[in-house]
This record gives sequence, C-alpha cells and structure tokens, in this order.
Amino acid sequence: MTKAKNRDEAASVVASIFNLTPRAVRMVINGETTNEPVLEAVVTYKEGKSKLIEEIKKLVPFDQSTL
Repeated sequence: MTKAKNRDEAASVVASIFNLTPRAVRMVINGETTNEPVLEAVVTYKEGKSKLIEEIKKLVPFDQSTL
C-alpha cells in the first residue's frame, strides 16, 4: 500500500467519525488548519493500524521468496 493511499484511508476513516470531508482532515494533517481532536484521532488510527499489521505478521507465516 502506498503512502498516499494510507493517508487517504486515514483521512477517510477519521472524516467519517467527525462528519468531515477527507480533504478537511488532510488539511489538519498538513497543518493548514487546527483541530486537535481530529489530529489525535489520525495519530491513534495510524498507530492502531500499525500495531494490528505487526500482530498479523506474527501470526501468519509469510514467505517472501514466493513473491
């Protein structure tokens, strides 16, 4: 997954929580506007997703030599 796609996913999820547009959330992420609760939600979402991916990698054997 590309960095841009991750950003858009986080913006979309957080936007739906706060009833905002993804663009409004990206503006907060980029520092164009200020909204602490939205920024905290983005950080929390990204941290949670990273932890989830790490736990899945531990549970599911993944052989990169088959790629």
